[in-house]
Amino acid sequence: MNNNNNSDFSSVYSEVMKHYSEEQAGESLISNSCFTASKPHSIIQNLLKVIPAEVHEKFFGCGSPVPLGIKDLTVLDLGSGSGRDVFLASLLSGPKGKVTGVDMTKEQVELARRNIELFNKTAEQCNLKPSPIEFHEGFIEDLEGVGIENESVDLVTSNCVINLSPQKEKVLREVYRVLKFGGEFIFSDIYCDRRLNDETRKKLSMLGSCIGTVYYVNDFLNTCKRIGFKVIKELHRVELKAGNEELQQTIVGKTSFFSITFRLFKLANAEESEENYGQFVSYKGTISGYPLIYKLDRNLTFETNLPVAVSGNVASLLEESWLAKHFNVIGKRGEHYGEFNTTNSVVGEQNDYKTQIVNIAASPCCNK
Repeated sequence: MNNNNNSDFSSVYSEVMKHYSEEQAGESLISNSCFTASKPHSIIQNLLKVIPAEVHEKFFGCGSPVPLGIKDLTVLDLGSGSGRDVFLASLLSGPKGKVTGVDMTKEQVELARRNIELFNKTAEQCNLKPSPIEFHEGFIEDLEGVGIENESVDLVTSNCVINLSPQKEKVLREVYRVLKFGGEFIFSDIYCDRRLNDETRKKLSMLGSCIGTVYYVNDFLNTCKRIGFKVIKELHRVELKAGNEELQQTIVGKTSFFSITFRLFKLANAEESEENYGQFVSYKGTISGYPLIYKLDRNLTFETNLPVAVSGNVASLLEESWLAKHFNVIGKRGEHYGEFNTTNSVVGEQNDYKTQIVNIAASPCCNK
């Protein structure tokens, strides 16, 4: 494991590794997610039953980012931990796909590796054909160090991990590097609505590792755009609130926290803004589990065979990405009709997300 570039952050990495190996090791029957907006699709719920019990017991994610319809894709999971999302992606991508997990915690990587044989045996008994699986011990800030090549991955997933990194921009740059053009990074994590001072972060870190390192959502969005992710879609959002008045008054104050699932796309023909070229898109109804309706993000849903007016960026997304075979794009970028009039923005005016009252101090994935 190459950690030469991470020496300045050694204390942070050591704390996270200790937390997710020693301190969490004694916990059993941890919830499948810390803050999940809704239950996973029934297909995913059934596939999760194939995954060994030990993997579920040591899973500390905050959402369910692995999408349906990823057959034959090459998938990379960052901060794979016990391997739950790697095993799940393997079942969805099938024998022609490939799934790799990267985690810096030796104990978690060993746990995941020792469950591969049982997983494959159970899948075979269920007449399922998973894709090949690899688990690597390494830093998500240095994917080159574990052999992930440029433009070699179709889909990158992550589950409540980016937030723990002291080098978040470096992680995002690595993701952009390894993604093919047309590739997607889909992940769940914790965010807040303002920049926090050092004293507040210190207090929050005493409650939970993933809360103390929380990313201000606009800083995150600006970083993504600067790196090259011009098309950013918000899929799910759950607002998190303090579970008691003392926590609200002494630490949290008016700060809002969210568990959000984002979709970032690496596209060749994306623009900085949403522009109107008179293009329409229709969904074919061919993604497994979504025969009638497909939700691209929290504000844009497609009904099978019903043409929908879209911006140039959405048209490019549905022409270049792994979703292309499931959509018909009508029209090209020719005549320009000005800015695309839409509420389908990442930071929309509509508060159409769910609110979940959570005692941050008792969070099962990051509680200390």
